[in-house]
Amino acid sequence: MPTTEIRTRPIATHRRCVARGMTASLVLAALLSSELTAQSAIVATVRDSAGAGIAGAELLVQGSAAHGFTDDDGQLRLTDVPPGPAHVTIRRLGFRLTTMDVTIAADAPTKVMVRLTQVAQRLDPILVRGSAHAYGDRMEGFYNRRNHGSGYFITRTDIEREQPDRLTDMFRRIPGIQINATRLIPDAVRMRGETACAPLVWIDGMAAASAEFDLDAIVPESVEAIEVYNGLSEVPVQFMPPMDLKACGVVVVWSRRGGPNEKTPKDVVSPGELADLVAALKVYTAADVDTPAHQDTSVRVVPTYPESFFLAGKGGTVAAEFVVDTTGAVAIGTFNAISSTDPAFTVAVRRALANALYVPAVLAGHRVRQVVHQPFTFVVDREKKTGPV
Repeated sequence: MPTTEIRTRPIATHRRCVARGMTASLVLAALLSSELTAQSAIVATVRDSAGAGIAGAELLVQGSAAHGFTDDDGQLRLTDVPPGPAHVTIRRLGFRLTTMDVTIAADAPTKVMVRLTQVAQRLDPILVRGSAHAYGDRMEGFYNRRNHGSGYFITRTDIEREQPDRLTDMFRRIPGIQINATRLIPDAVRMRGETACAPLVWIDGMAAASAEFDLDAIVPESVEAIEVYNGLSEVPVQFMPPMDLKACGVVVVWSRRGGPNEKTPKDVVSPGELADLVAALKVYTAADVDTPAHQDTSVRVVPTYPESFFLAGKGGTVAAEFVVDTTGAVAIGTFNAISSTDPAFTVAVRRALANALYVPAVLAGHRVRQVVHQPFTFVVDREKKTGPV
């Protein structure tokens, strides 16, 4: 056994040394390669005439295989670009093609700033006002009570932040609330420490049941907001329990409408692929048709104002690009944000467009698919005294 141990140790040590040597060589090669790549690169920023970053703009270097598309902020980093003089092309559907001559440095990234001029026809901008009315009349009362009431209020933002498995998980941090098991309900809400007194539950302004209601029967994803009144003295008059019903307090649940049932499109088309469809005349632009696609005034496109920005008084813009098909519906898989001040605004616009209706474009007497550019502007309506602004 000692002999065997003596023989195996040097072999293992030798293998470890070889492995370490190979690893060191690979790491050194990777570092050198990374360093060389970093030394010869283009860092581009592409913006529109208003200074907003343009997403999906393609940058090509003539005589090189290097090309790529800008991200949501209108930025792009191209590596493996040969140093020296270069002819650069920047293109984006709906914008005038731009070219420039640059000199690619060999020892540092070359920074390029490009402004593209829009040539595509834009539809009239849609103004999205942030007020209590943005959530419907049913939610206006919620925000009024939240501003002036004495209850405890849970918003959609709170639920998304906590990501609860059960709705009662949102009640565990509320002062005066206990979660106890009963014979029928594993997690029953009890107020002010009362073990036998359950709250009356209202859902969208209607009493849920005369008997105790299991709040965990409600999926958290389907809830827009919750009001909790821990004691009858806090309860608004419209939510007071009937005289013959014993209740220590009230829970009001408001359901979420739209948004959570959003479906992921099966076929997602990138800006570059959409440009190829236009080039192949499978999709047209407004300049190519007899009657361009336009909004159907009988069906309003109303994005929901992101709640956190609504409460903070923050506005924003989204320049949307999408295809209106021959039925007037939006081919949501073609949706792209040309520019956006925040991803939350982009999501709100995409959700609204999924149910929008436009008048389709017409060419030679036939309906055709057309790419549309539609701007959206989000503003907080500070003149409304009832909203949480």
